[in-house]
Amino acid sequence: PDKTRVVIDLSEKTEFRADKLINPDRIFIDIMGSIAKLEDTSKQIKIDDGVIKTVRTAQFNEEITRVVFDLYQEARYEFFSLIEPDRVVIDIFKSGEEAAISETLPAKPEEKPTPGPEITGKRVVIIDPGHGGKDPGAIGPTGLKEKEVTLGIALYLEKLLKNAGIPTYLTRSKDEFVYLENRTNFANQKNGFVFVSLHANSVLNHRPSAEGIETFVLSSKYIGASARDVADRENRASRAHPDVDTDLALIIADLEESANIKYSFDFADIIQKKLVEYLKLKNRGIKQAPFVVLKGANMAAVIVEVGFISNPKEEKLLKTNKFRENAAQALFEAIKYYIENTPDNGV
Repeated sequence: PDKTRVVIDLSEKTEFRADKLINPDRIFIDIMGSIAKLEDTSKQIKIDDGVIKTVRTAQFNEEITRVVFDLYQEARYEFFSLIEPDRVVIDIFKSGEEAAISETLPAKPEEKPTPGPEITGKRVVIIDPGHGGKDPGAIGPTGLKEKEVTLGIALYLEKLLKNAGIPTYLTRSKDEFVYLENRTNFANQKNGFVFVSLHANSVLNHRPSAEGIETFVLSSKYIGASARDVADRENRASRAHPDVDTDLALIIADLEESANIKYSFDFADIIQKKLVEYLKLKNRGIKQAPFVVLKGANMAAVIVEVGFISNPKEEKLLKTNKFRENAAQALFEAIKYYIENTPDNGV
């Protein structure tokens, strides 16, 4: 990849700023109103990835914690914040002499793909409508079943993708039960480039305060409010349930630094933004949890919760063809953008 991504977890929402320094080259990010742990200020984290040498933390003054990235050479950076949980993300790109040299050489097709059928034609999309058959998924206040919503959106999305010349497969195209592990195996057998598992969220007692859209990426830990509840609910169709957490933790620990998960974050970010833009629902952010359906995917893979079926207002929306079409359109644009702008070696 042409960048290194660093995520800084915060205990609460705060302001921050970033800038560059030279002699030596480094980038810093200041986190306002924060105090670093003493043990964090006394150690350096060695990266040595060709972009970043080390990362270190210092208490810049009484109210500012400074995180410094020591670089091999000058580099471009971008940063943004995420919520639930609160965190700061900084992407540091390769640049300087190395980038200048690469810009003067003809780009190889696999390194810099251009949009068009010749690119997307070899990139397979796997759409996974959650639940099905004997597993209805969550059920709304008026009886709407999650399995109906996910299949409805998936069929609209499949049509959009195929009309654009993008090879697309569904893990189920009718009301049938499919084990979670079989869904992932199917995606790998089809050499999927991306895997999108569709779901509708739910909480007990149909609390109307629970609302909005969230996208999940694989992790051995539960990161984000409600992540455990969502994962526990969606993992029930696993052959390994109810002891799935123990097995997952052992397997995922070795995967967390893999390119698949790093690129899944990029994919999730694009999807989350498009869904919020189209559906106009609350942005609950990107979260992580040990989902069975994601753990074996050899590609960028996400779970999308398009709204709360337990929320009476959102259940009403989820029933409509218009909402499902809008969700499919948002996902189509996100998927198309990702597969047209990600190098062949991106996953």
